[in-house]
Amino acid sequence: MVRKATVKDTNAIGALLNEYDRHEHSLDKTQKVESAAKYKKYAEKFIKGNKKIILVAEEKGKIIGFLDAKILKQKKENVGSIRNLFVKSGYRSGGCGSKLIAEALKWFKKNKVK
Repeated sequence: MVRKATVKDTNAIGALLNEYDRHEHSLDKTQKVESAAKYKKYAEKFIKGNKKIILVAEEKGKIIGFLDAKILKQKKENVGSIRNLFVKSGYRSGGCGSKLIAEALKWFKKNKVK
């Protein structure tokens, strides 16, 4: 199931962002790894922000993936930007990422992003 994140989800989102960082660091040692606590604060601010959304994917009540997106104001029109997308190892290749993207595209359309 994919749904809009709430402030209650920020611990899980912070942990996923930290896991994402550790994965990136394993591929590129110059990649900095931030703490889950720092990412929790990032998620809290992002959720409360205007023209921003975090979507979470759940399986059996557990958050297994997330996507964050925002709307950028350009000269003539708004543009949608998907900033981060991450699905926990072990849940990949099951369509979770595609469902997150599909829901983000619906949100962009609802907010008049072409």
